[in-house]
Amino acid sequence: MARVVVPTAAYCTEIYNQTVCFTAEKGYRVANYLPLVPTEKIARMFMVREAEFWSTDSHCREPAVAPD
Repeated sequence: MARVVVPTAAYCTEIYNQTVCFTAEKGYRVANYLPLVPTEKIARMFMVREAEFWSTDSHCREPAVAPD
């Protein structure tokens, strides 16, 4: 599921970051208070997590089922 969600989230955060930068350049003061999303850092984190997932046997285990 992360393979579908991550690219979509990356696209949306990139649009957000561009909008914040553009409005700040245009002089809208409120844009200076809006945080930018660290898309590169998030992408690196997901790449590391995926590499860890495939380097272990965790992807072969049965999913945990809660007792009834």
